[in-house]
Amino acid sequence: MKSCSQGGVRGGAATLFYPMWHLEVESLLVLKNNRGTDANRVRHMDYGVQINKLMYTRLLKGGDITLFSPSDVPGLYDAFFADQGRV
Repeated sequence: MKSCSQGGVRGGAATLFYPMWHLEVESLLVLKNNRGTDANRVRHMDYGVQINKLMYTRLLKGGDITLFSPSDVPGLYDAFFADQGRV
């Protein structure tokens, strides 16, 4: 992040968090590829993938993770952080 400076000592930092179910999560994962070009990389930014208990359980069991666009399922982002046993 070049738009933010910490006393001229170092640049600022930014972190983006994506939910694991987001339709574009696979595109996000390649942004840190060291062999990528500037067209398909995001430099100087960190990111994390959000996961909840339901997704973690599915991963452990080799189950399916369905990807959604938040514009198609507007309440899913809030439900992702709620008690998944109620959804």
